[in-house]
Amino acid sequence: MAKWFNSEWKCRKRIKIDHNKIDGKDHLINFPVKFSQIDNKFTKFAHPKGWDFLFTSSDGITQLNHKIQHWDKANSKLIAHVKIPSVSPFEDTIFYIYYGNPNASNQENGNVWEAYELRKSFQRNTYTNTQDNIKHNNSKIIDFLTAQIKILESLFGDAWFNDKKREINFHPAYERWKLCKYLLSRKGSFRFPQDESLLPIFCKVLLENYSFIQCTKGNLQTFNLGSLANYGDSAVQKRIQSVIKTPGGYKSIHTELQFAAWHLSHGHNVEAFERKGPDQKILIPTWNLPIIAECKRIESETKVSRIQQIIKNANRQIKNENIPCYGLIVIDLSEKIINHDKPNDDLPIELNEIFEEIVKRLNKYYASISAALLFWHQVTIMKPDQYCPGKGISIFLNTQSKFIKHKNPLYPINNDLSKINFGNCFESHISLSYNLKT
Repeated sequence: MAKWFNSEWKCRKRIKIDHNKIDGKDHLINFPVKFSQIDNKFTKFAHPKGWDFLFTSSDGITQLNHKIQHWDKANSKLIAHVKIPSVSPFEDTIFYIYYGNPNASNQENGNVWEAYELRKSFQRNTYTNTQDNIKHNNSKIIDFLTAQIKILESLFGDAWFNDKKREINFHPAYERWKLCKYLLSRKGSFRFPQDESLLPIFCKVLLENYSFIQCTKGNLQTFNLGSLANYGDSAVQKRIQSVIKTPGGYKSIHTELQFAAWHLSHGHNVEAFERKGPDQKILIPTWNLPIIAECKRIESETKVSRIQQIIKNANRQIKNENIPCYGLIVIDLSEKIINHDKPNDDLPIELNEIFEEIVKRLNKYYASISAALLFWHQVTIMKPDQYCPGKGISIFLNTQSKFIKHKNPLYPINNDLSKINFGNCFESHISLSYNLKT
């Protein structure tokens, strides 16, 4: 039995990280672990502001650095990040959470992420109490920025970025390239609060380039792009090279690539199409049928009345494949989202009408669609005066999703949703900490 941290803390809970969930053969050193849990005892015993939450190592007394991302006392929900000295791939790692001290001062002790540490994931949080099932990468910020510029220039060519029309047309790739160049000129440092509006763009650089690297079989550890020839046939590659040159096309391609990248990262087979029909065919081991997926991006000005036509078209395309399959329409709603200050797993209010319209249409119509996947991005900036005491800022890019099954489809989708990453949400994290510049 581990020793007790301090008698003033009345409650503690033992947390286990399953070693079977850790990739690779090396220990993860000073690794930021995500702790997310709903526990009614938190509401009953924890400090109203969450000040008494603290974490210790397996001995019960060595306090670990942590930062609280979200504390909702009314709903007993705590999300925090804890710096674990060593996470083993060979044996379970144990740590403790303490609470139940109404007189405690704030126990957040910072330094969960040193310098720039980037954590990225396309996998669902499958742990009961502990961390994201993620592939991780640490990189110096200068190397990271240089790698992002190299990826963009590999896709578009150096000369493409020298045309000022890219800026006038608000092309996303130019926006990302220009930001990385700007940060390189400042040796990787942000000015705060002047540069706060740039942080969401910085998050999207990693998300988008990660998708390209994954789909082209590049190197995720060094951020080196692979060959476009590794994704789809020559017609698919020609389409990508053409479509990404327009702002809307660039965003649409990333809707498709992000979905493909997640499946590829799980060892699923992805076949990309280039014809009048769905975008992808996905084969999941142990599933009886393939997934035929149509990926659509909804623009900010798209009316709810357009949703029926989008679903109708997807249903026709899937039906025209004329094979037994799980029909899936993947809808990117990121353009519809207004960023919120705090992360929230609930469906954003601005998506309610779209959600209800899709539920209505999949109630009895369009039976070739087995299900719809709605997803959107939300960037949350954790400032020192809010959740992160001391120096540093943390940024979270959450890719959240809602899964809607058809009430009576031709082919009911497999219920093992962990294989397709459906559920309340999956998350893609970028966590940064750096010295503030005023």
